[in-house]
Amino acid sequence: MKKHYLIISCLFLILAGAYLFRMLKVAGVPGFPLDDSWIHLQFAKNLITGNGFSYNAGIPVNGSTSPLWTLLLAGVWSIIPNYFTAAIVLGMLFSGLVCIYSYKIARTITKENNYPLIAGMLVAVTPPLVWAALSGMEPPLYAFLALVGIYFHITFRGKSGWSQYAVPSVFALAAIARPECLILFPLTVIDNFITLRLFNDGDKRALIKNSLLQAAVFLIILTPYAVFNYTLSGSPVPTSFSAKVGNRGIIDLIAHGNLKNLMIIAYYVFQNYQDLIRSCVDSNFILSLFLILGFIALLFAPFREDASQKPKSLEYAYNVKNINEMHVHIGKWINEHTDENAVIAVNDIGAIAFFGNRRIIDTVGLITPEIIPYLRKKPDRQKGLLEYLELKRPDYLVIFPNWYPMIAARSDLFENVYSVRIKDNITTGGREMIVYRTVWPPDLKEYLLGTRLPGIMRSCRKKKLKNK
Repeated sequence: MKKHYLIISCLFLILAGAYLFRMLKVAGVPGFPLDDSWIHLQFAKNLITGNGFSYNAGIPVNGSTSPLWTLLLAGVWSIIPNYFTAAIVLGMLFSGLVCIYSYKIARTITKENNYPLIAGMLVAVTPPLVWAALSGMEPPLYAFLALVGIYFHITFRGKSGWSQYAVPSVFALAAIARPECLILFPLTVIDNFITLRLFNDGDKRALIKNSLLQAAVFLIILTPYAVFNYTLSGSPVPTSFSAKVGNRGIIDLIAHGNLKNLMIIAYYVFQNYQDLIRSCVDSNFILSLFLILGFIALLFAPFREDASQKPKSLEYAYNVKNINEMHVHIGKWINEHTDENAVIAVNDIGAIAFFGNRRIIDTVGLITPEIIPYLRKKPDRQKGLLEYLELKRPDYLVIFPNWYPMIAARSDLFENVYSVRIKDNITTGGREMIVYRTVWPPDLKEYLLGTRLPGIMRSCRKKKLKNK
């Protein structure tokens, strides 16, 4: 078995090494393939420097979708002083364990030696796993915890004593690593009752008692996390969930009888099934065969050709290159060209906050929850955002103009002072990101105090003072 572990691990390390080599060749310098990776690092940086769980130093906010990953990242970074190395080591560790536990689950189910090795090797060479390992993001962590929970569920099914609480404990941690994992523990309970009914395996009364005890453990572990969220945002879930899903989730749409948007969601799910299957085939053709067998009706679905498609390692390299050239570059520009007390409103907050070292207003609401009601109260989110910006008056606005065309067109309020445009974009939300200096119309109080005068009046005032 140890020999199999070694084979699987070496295979994964070789593939990951190839990705890193190509990334350095294409991007020139290390980096991450998503701007979100820098969000975790910004939280981790503030934790390490004693500023608490905050994005803007000293202002607590529950904007991390995966606080467990953020905490682990901060811990490893405090030991390994290089943030890139710390993130890669952590991602590689949990991704390697994903491969190992895939093997262990297959071995437990089949009671064989060779077939599980094939399963572990197939997982090791699946490109999305390698991509995730080198992304600085949380997928390796929650995938590992999900597989450990499944392994414990299979191994400790029907056992008494402390081992029966391993499953809810691990799945509770998985939920703190990613909210979607909340569904995993209830599924194990359902599976236990299905197994009891199909095979008459065990006592129903004892199963109900054990399930309630396990649910109690599950909730006890999650309670501090829910209290932390509620204290900061008034909701048991992180602000990132409210910002991204908000009142557009399926449950909310059903509750409000919004059949139109429900039909739109259903339509897009059906419309994109071909893309889903093609992505699975590209990622791991052998594993995708099982998916195709499961959806036999889709065997003859036509696939569209994508001329821009790149090998996965090259795609990863260009992901890093795009983020470095745009987000990291603008973050460094802001650090060098703006006042240290400047407030920056941004639609992609990761690298710009990490390298810019300025107070950030998040136009999407991930770490600025008070903006969310403004985004929701008007049919056009841009109007709500503009209302909030006029209220808070940041010094700079950094956005993709294609995201906010109405705001970008307001040259009376936003002056283009710097921009970055990338040609080979496959990653970012737009080919161009622009830094605008804000030009807010002063109110009467500001006129009287002379704290914010229009450009011409400010210039005249300086000349008069100089002449004196």
